[in-house]
Order: sequence, then structure tokens, then C-alpha cells
Amino acid sequence: MKRYCISHNYGESKEKNKELWMTIKNKGTHIKGEWNGDYWVATYKYNNKKYELWENMEYGIMSEIIEYGKDDAK
Repeated sequence: MKRYCISHNYGESKEKNKELWMTIKNKGTHIKGEWNGDYWVATYKYNNKKYELWENMEYGIMSEIIEYGKDDAK
């Protein structure tokens, strides 16, 4: 599992993570979406990996991306 922070990150890495988010959302296959508190968690499949896109709906911002490889339990 790998985490890519967006809302708690600054500078160049934040911009790269935002680009990754948009690529996954636009080119990936949407699997499901569910609420986790104030967060909308959308699960996608992209490049033979699963990704969760966490969005803080209270503030309307991208929060983080969680990447699951084929060996991860998720």
C-alpha cells in the first residue's frame, strides 16, 4: 500500500499527486464509491492496481490517494 497526500502536502509533490488523481479519475475504471465520515471514497482500477481517491466533502477538496498493489489485502 502506498499513500499520496494532497491536502497535507505542499509544492511540487502536491501538484504531481493532483495530476495522478485526475489521471486515475479520467482513465481508470470506477469500481465503487462509499462514505467514510466526511469523506467520499471512490475506488478505481488503473494500470492493474486499485486506488482509493479520498475527497473531503465538508471542504470540497482532494485529500489523498491510496494505492493497492496486487500483493496488498484490499
